Amino acid sequence: MPRLGRGLCWVALCWLALSASCAGPGWTPLNGPALRLSNPRAIGVEARSSAIFRTPTGPRIGGLIAMAQNSGIMKEAVEDPAEQVGDVLAELLAKRYRLEVSRQGRPDLTLSIRTSDWGIECRGGCYVVYRASLELRDNRNGHLLAAGDCENAATDPIIAESTGAGYHVDVTRVVGAMEQAAEDCVDFYRTKLFGIYGN
Repeated sequence: MPRLGRGLCWVALCWLALSASCAGPGWTPLNGPALRLSNPRAIGVEARSSAIFRTPTGPRIGGLIAMAQNSGIMKEAVEDPAEQVGDVLAELLAKRYRLEVSRQGRPDLTLSIRTSDWGIECRGGCYVVYRASLELRDNRNGHLLAAGDCENAATDPIIAESTGAGYHVDVTRVVGAMEQAAEDCVDFYRTKLFGIYGN
C-alpha cells in the first residue's frame, strides 16, 4: 500500500475509534532491558500545556458553553491533567526500574508530558477529549528512550439536556470525564509504551 494510503487509513481508524488511544507515526516503545543495563538512578517529570481548554462553537451549543467558559467556570473547575499523568507514570517507572523520583536538579531520566489538545468535541453528542504527547529521555546522553501520542475521549456525553433557551452543561460531569480520559491515557502509556502490566 502506498505511504499516503497507509497514513490515511491510520487517520481514519483513529477518528472512528473515538474512545480509544492511537499509536501512530513517531511511536517509540521503551526498551526495558536496555534501560536496566544503563542503570539510571533517578527520573524527573516535566509537564506543560500548549493548548487552552477548547469548547465547540456553533448555533446549537456554542453560546451556552462559551458563556460558562468566559465566566471562569470551566477554567476554574477543569484542571489540565498533564502533571497528574506525568507523576503517575514516573512513579510506575520508578517502581519497575528502582528509580528515585527527583523533584529538583537534573535526573538521569526526564519524562516530558505535554497536553496538545483538550476540551469538548461534538460529533452527534458532545464529549470530553484529551490529547497528549510524551517523551522519555536519557539526560546522560540525550537519547530518546520512548515517545508517543495519546488520544482519549470519555464515552459518556456531557451535554445533559435542553433547557429551551439552550443546552445545560453539567460542569461536574465535565470534570469527571476529563479525569477518566486522563486515567485512560495513563493506562495506555503504561501498557503500550512502557510494557508495564499488572500492579
